[in-house]
Amino acid sequence: MKISTFKKSIFLILLVFISLVNAQMNSKQVDSLVNYVMSKFNIAGYAVAVVKDCKIIHSKGYGVKSINTKSPVNEHTQFAIASNSKAFTTAALAILVEEGKLNRLDKVKDHIPEFRMYNQYVEDNFNILRFSNT
Repeated sequence: MKISTFKKSIFLILLVFISLVNAQMNSKQVDSLVNYVMSKFNIAGYAVAVVKDCKIIHSKGYGVKSINTKSPVNEHTQFAIASNSKAFTTAALAILVEEGKLNRLDKVKDHIPEFRMYNQYVEDNFNILRFSNT
């Protein structure tokens, strides 16, 4: 993982944690937190959204998309998510398992028949979530 990706990940985790712990943050406080972290970690730009009770309570862009173009970030700026999608997918699957909607040992093909892998054995035996005891 590159340092810049690591810093961005830490920032996101920090922001989410603080938002969850202190659900009473207002937009001005979020602005202050984002600006502080961006300056501390030398981040060019971020798009941030805070959702509470299924409603967007804060949505804003900070900084620039590129230090070369100086084009500003807004709440609609798209960023590459890279390998972070794996964590989101795993968390979503774990929630479905916890709610009893899936079993962690279910075969993926039982839920997604068109699922394909590089070899038939792996394809046929690929589980939803496989937790290791080691």
